[in-house]
Amino acid sequence: MIIRQNKALEIKTYTNKKESHCDKDSFSYFGFWDYEKHGDEELKHVSQLEKSGSRIYFYTKKNQNDDLLETTRDCFVTLNEDDDSTIPDPDLLRLYAINGTPNVYEKIKQIPPTILKSLKKKPKDWKIYLDFMGTVEKTIAVPKASIFKNPAATQPTKMYLIKGDKVEILSQDGQWVKIRYYGKATIEGWLRIDDIGK
Repeated sequence: MIIRQNKALEIKTYTNKKESHCDKDSFSYFGFWDYEKHGDEELKHVSQLEKSGSRIYFYTKKNQNDDLLETTRDCFVTLNEDDDSTIPDPDLLRLYAINGTPNVYEKIKQIPPTILKSLKKKPKDWKIYLDFMGTVEKTIAVPKASIFKNPAATQPTKMYLIKGDKVEILSQDGQWVKIRYYGKATIEGWLRIDDIGK
């Protein structure tokens, strides 16, 4: 599960098939709501979702006014409680369902490249991922685009991309863009903005 601000995206990975999948219902908005504090007030708008609490709500749909339309899940949450250990683990997230059995998520530093490559093979899944991350995919527009370690580097690395290669645009710094390329190896680096298409 990827969490960005008040949005969450669940990616399902099937180890036996070596593939990953996400669909539109995996993309949800979430936040906390305390009925004891708010009484009979109804939760209707994204702005009402709070940043902390003990009960978390997920919504798969909202309209253009950010009104919440459909609840898919609500449950209790803990970040470091472990029934089997007295030592808290801040890298574990537990979402408790009604039956008391939690879904457990372990924090990782980055999404494994194999999962992203698997999503990229499925255009619909890849678009859901890009939309969620707020990134876009662009095409190399020059015969040879040298990759730099960072915008301040005076010399390029030995790596380069060729015209027609597709890259994910991660960020922009002036006339430079940070990219990720999914080939035999997953490559991250910086390109001159003029090297990519509009």
